[in-house]
Amino acid sequence: QGELLGLYKYLAAEAIDGRSLAELFTWANVLHDVAKPVTQDIHLFDGKRRSLYPGHEARGAEMSARILNGLPGFTLKQINWITYIVRWHGDMHAFFGLSDHIIFEARRDAWIKAHPNHWRELFLHSWADTQKGHLEVTNKVEYDLRLARYSAILADK
Repeated sequence: QGELLGLYKYLAAEAIDGRSLAELFTWANVLHDVAKPVTQDIHLFDGKRRSLYPGHEARGAEMSARILNGLPGFTLKQINWITYIVRWHGDMHAFFGLSDHIIFEARRDAWIKAHPNHWRELFLHSWADTQKGHLEVTNKVEYDLRLARYSAILADK
C-alpha cells in the first residue's frame, strides 16, 4: 500500500489554480459515469439482460465540462483535469482483465506512456471502480484477476 499512500499524499499536496488534486479527483469520481443513462444499450447474454454503455466515457467528459462550466469557481485547467479522468477512466478495464500476462504487461506499459501525467489517478479510479462495480457478479474470474493485478502493483514498492 506504499504506492497508494504516496498517491494520496500527492493528490492532497498538489493543486491546480487553488484546488487540490484530491478535490478535483473527487469531482472526477462523482462525474465519471454521468453519461451512462444516455448511452445505455441493453443486450441479452446467456439469456440474461445486461446493460452496456458504449461511448459513455467520451460523452461523460463532454457532459462533465458543461456541468462544471455551470458551477462557480472552476477554471479551465481544473475542468480539463477532471474531464481527462472522466474521458479515460474506462481504458484500464479493457486490458486489466486480459488472461495473457505478456499481452497485459505490454498494453499496461503502452497505456502508461499514453497517459504520463494521469496514469496514477486513472489507476486509483479503476481500482476503486472495479471493487465497487458489477464485475464481481457478472464475471468473477476477471474480477479476481483484476484485483490480483491491482494488489501486485500496489505492493510493488
